[in-house]
Amino acid sequence: MSKKGSGQPSSFRRTYCVLSTLWVIPTSTKARPDIDFHLPVTIQGKRTYALIEQLTTIDKARRIHPENHLGRLKLEEMARIDKMMKIFGGLDPNWGLQS
Repeated sequence: MSKKGSGQPSSFRRTYCVLSTLWVIPTSTKARPDIDFHLPVTIQGKRTYALIEQLTTIDKARRIHPENHLGRLKLEEMARIDKMMKIFGGLDPNWGLQS
């Protein structure tokens, strides 16, 4: 069954949740690399560490202005951060299990 005028079955419609906050993970070039929640990333060609344990939220109205944009992380770096955020937040059901 499709919603009138949408042309798609109702099962294909997507619901979006608009949040008023952003997650921010601070970085540091002087962080200790031997801590599990400090992930190496490269920003503007310089090695730095994403400090997962310092994850915070900010209001979108306070977000960084485009003129202060430092760049983007590589997909591989984002995948490591995503995985570590799941572990840190207790959302990875496989973490800590040994075979």
